[in-house]
Amino acid sequence: MQNLHEKIYQKQDLSQQETFEVFNQFVGGEQDPINIAAFLVGLKMKGEAPQEVAGAAQALRKNANFFDRPNYATADSCGTGGSGKHTLNISTLVSVIAATKGLKMVKHGNRSISSKCGSADVLEQLNVKIDMSPEVARKCLDEVGVTFLFAPLYHPGVKHVMPVRNALKTRTIFNLLGPLINPANPEYQLMGVYSPDHCFAAAESLRLSGCRSAMVVHSNGCDEITLSGNTHVAELRDGKITEYELTLSDFGLNEVPLSALFGGSPEENAQKFAEVLQGKSEQPIVDTVAANAGALFYVSGNSQSLKQGVAEAQDIIHSGQAFDKLLALAELSNSGA
Repeated sequence: MQNLHEKIYQKQDLSQQETFEVFNQFVGGEQDPINIAAFLVGLKMKGEAPQEVAGAAQALRKNANFFDRPNYATADSCGTGGSGKHTLNISTLVSVIAATKGLKMVKHGNRSISSKCGSADVLEQLNVKIDMSPEVARKCLDEVGVTFLFAPLYHPGVKHVMPVRNALKTRTIFNLLGPLINPANPEYQLMGVYSPDHCFAAAESLRLSGCRSAMVVHSNGCDEITLSGNTHVAELRDGKITEYELTLSDFGLNEVPLSALFGGSPEENAQKFAEVLQGKSEQPIVDTVAANAGALFYVSGNSQSLKQGVAEAQDIIHSGQAFDKLLALAELSNSGA
């Protein structure tokens, strides 16, 4: 362990295997808090390399509790959090809308850490049993087309690191790992990051983890696509990563001020969440959600172009059908079957 500390202090990148072994010890409770803190800070000061992020994610997935992965392709829409913008739960909305289109969505999430309302908080308000068993979660995926995997149930080893993370009070590699450690290891992913500097590294980590195609996005300080400015993208497709900027014209949509997306308490976010799915929301919110859903439709091969994906997402939202999907998830998640 000490030689790896020295290596990162000398600004040398670790291999994926070296990072895997370190984080395997961390989540196994085999390292004391001082070692964990020194390593995390050293890694942050050096700058996390893509293979290091991939190695850490690999270790957390290896130590995760079992989820019976299906033999069909799945997708996830997830952000790192950490943007401090307190926007609505857009990636969670995308999961329900994408399932309405026919994608098999495995939403991996947690309660709020940096925001006022995390994906688990809003779904709980909407009567989804967030801590459903892995068996029920798989049944929801099979029968409803969308499910929720509550991160603490699947990654209990993270408890060994949480006191250190809380004491450090700064972003570390763990802030990037949430979307990368989905126990279902989905083939398609729309991932948001809190800084454009992390787009390529996250996309490369997804590639190394076996993801088929993905868009890693950042826009105007947010870990999702917004229509308040350009969106920086690192797109993984056919084993290659391309970085580019998306403008409003690429979506065929008008500008939306970031203030239109601000959320609040779990109760407030749940009300706005339901309004979107019922087709009763304000157009700026509808357009932003459709931009994100359209990106997932496009990158997963379910729409021929980004603009087509956006239009299809808008049609689903206006139809109100996605609310029925949410109700079905809530009912089956509470069945205990």
